[in-house]
Amino acid sequence: MEKEKFTKLIMLFIVVIIFLAIIFGSGVMDPRDEGPDEACTSCYKYPPTNYAASSGDRDNNEPSVAVNPLDPDNIVAGANDYNTPDGAPWCGYYTSHDGGKNWTEGLIPGYPGDSTTNELTGFQAAGDPVLAVDANGNFYMAGICFKRSNNPLNPVGFGYNIGRSNGIFVAKSTNGGDSWNQVSVVSMSKENANSYEMNPSIKVFPMI
Repeated sequence: MEKEKFTKLIMLFIVVIIFLAIIFGSGVMDPRDEGPDEACTSCYKYPPTNYAASSGDRDNNEPSVAVNPLDPDNIVAGANDYNTPDGAPWCGYYTSHDGGKNWTEGLIPGYPGDSTTNELTGFQAAGDPVLAVDANGNFYMAGICFKRSNNPLNPVGFGYNIGRSNGIFVAKSTNGGDSWNQVSVVSMSKENANSYEMNPSIKVFPMI
């Protein structure tokens, strides 16, 4: 009796080993082995190839990224971008429509030296971008905007300033991140030792 049970256990063990060998050998449970799908240009072998989103010579930092729920190949990133006419930081955007293989880039309108005007016109710098996307594929970027004060005790430039000195803005793109024509300053304050806007966050509705 005991010998019969032992034999059954051995047979069961062999069947499990064969099953696992078939599953893993075929790559069914290993997504890294999946080849490109013609319907999904963002599918790739592991490890993926890195593609540069920005072509500028100056720095980019503090990135944020969002993916269009209606088109996974449509990726939008944002970052502090120092590739501006005067070298001051501004919120840059980087857009891909092929899963990150090719990118276009730009600055949120209103930066110093921009020929267009909006509610950001007059601010000297912008940064801390964060991205969100709604269920309809509209992208939103929130960030800070500010003027630098002439404070001899603070060479970075943060201090007291007259008038609107810093705030939070929201920009909207309705074409997959290719352009950001809707820009609004949603909060403003006077820059001083106790008040300075930093690191905003954003949620949008309808949510994904």
